[in-house]
Amino acid sequence: MAEENHDITAALRRHAPAALRVHLSDGGIRELAPPGGKRKRWSAVSQLLEEYQWSSCELLNNKSQVLHVLENDAPAEDLEDIGASNSNGQVAGLMNIMLRGQDIALRRNSEQTKQLVDAVLRLAQSQHESMVALQRLYTGNLKLVTELQEAAVKAKDDDDDDGILSGKAIAELIPLLAAQNRKAAP
Repeated sequence: MAEENHDITAALRRHAPAALRVHLSDGGIRELAPPGGKRKRWSAVSQLLEEYQWSSCELLNNKSQVLHVLENDAPAEDLEDIGASNSNGQVAGLMNIMLRGQDIALRRNSEQTKQLVDAVLRLAQSQHESMVALQRLYTGNLKLVTELQEAAVKAKDDDDDDGILSGKAIAELIPLLAAQNRKAAP
């Protein structure tokens, strides 16, 4: 079947029909228009033909003139006479509708999943950036605390042991605090 499908696709590419007139095995005729501008459109048309029980297919130009005729040499793979029961046609139609619905649902689910994954990725990136900024802030504060403790120890050595920092000690701490305040300002 794959080899036959390849031959049909090659014939479609070679003749590039504007339309197809499909003669069904039960005597019915279907008119089909190939999808325009779609990649692999001839493969899609060939697969569409596989869905029909057809005996021949006329490849038509824009003026509905026959360019080429394809004959279906493959035996019908029916296990029962499909034309004998109207309920089989109804079931086939309902199955086709169900399959289309599933295809649409799966496509939408795929799109929604992609959107959700993108949103989670953006959230994780934002959290990472926030953690890096917080780490920098803590590192800066640790440096300040260390510098303040060293300055306080130095000022304490110069102080008179009453527990209150002298004016000289405060004067030494003010430039450290001012420098830290400038670093923290955006």
